[in-house]
Amino acid sequence: RGAVLVDLTPEEAAIYDEFEDDEYDKRLIMPSVIPDLQEDPFEWAQRLSVQEEDVPRLKENGLQPTSAWAYIWTERSLLDDEVWRPSRDFVPYEDEYLQM
Repeated sequence: RGAVLVDLTPEEAAIYDEFEDDEYDKRLIMPSVIPDLQEDPFEWAQRLSVQEEDVPRLKENGLQPTSAWAYIWTERSLLDDEVWRPSRDFVPYEDEYLQM
């Protein structure tokens, strides 16, 4: 689960490239996206599961495959057993990240 950012300028993409540590590889992936999301994509991406009200729309409209670049963590030995949660692992540090 995540968000696909579209229409990034080369300068904006370079900011992401600079921000990510050496433990990440930038790879082309093929995610499936929900084409008719009715809410804020960032809020939706932070949820850990599909909401009950999303199920009929997903069944009717399906998912749309696309290509996107992603930063993939490469140091398995440094991972913990917890699922990454934006509310715990990103949001509390967002201001600090933006100041980098």
